[in-house]
Amino acid sequence: PSMEGCSRFDPPTWEWLEKDLEANRERPTLVFTHENLIPPTFLDAPRLLQVLHRHPQVLATFTGHLHLDLEFRRQGLVHFICPAFAAGGRPGFKTVALYPDRLVVNTWEQEPGGAAFVSTLKWQRIDIPEGPLRRALAPLDRSRLLREGRQEMPPAPMVRDESLAARQGDLLPGLFQFMMEKGLETLLPATAP
Repeated sequence: PSMEGCSRFDPPTWEWLEKDLEANRERPTLVFTHENLIPPTFLDAPRLLQVLHRHPQVLATFTGHLHLDLEFRRQGLVHFICPAFAAGGRPGFKTVALYPDRLVVNTWEQEPGGAAFVSTLKWQRIDIPEGPLRRALAPLDRSRLLREGRQEMPPAPMVRDESLAARQGDLLPGLFQFMMEKGLETLLPATAP
């Protein structure tokens, strides 16, 4: 449908995701989707968050959609919203450097005039917890990193379901909750112990 956020994953996508996450329980995992989980911008965001929270090896999500460079930390997950790699605003992208104990994320933005992309030197860190997730990476063999154990969801055609437009209001509770949490964080910042 033409309504923003009125999208869902089909049953084969859910099956693939559950199977892949289960098969990689002891490997640090990043999840990439176009639509945002925090703030929720599609109908299946709450369900996807529930699935990810059942899999502690998932360290972060990387999403786009809003075309902003944002970071939110919620319930043990880091949620990165990535800038757009397109015209409008300041085109940019993120890179992830992998170390045995952490991931380091950096944002790159196009220089004014568009001649090149340069590092913003905005470093964001995701610690890899002690235990099996770290052991899965040590010693780190970068030559095998992206090839070994990598799984991808096969492409599937987008199916238009006009009935989903009637569910647009389902997005509001999650968006209101996010706005309230963010507002409270701004008004009542956490104090250091």
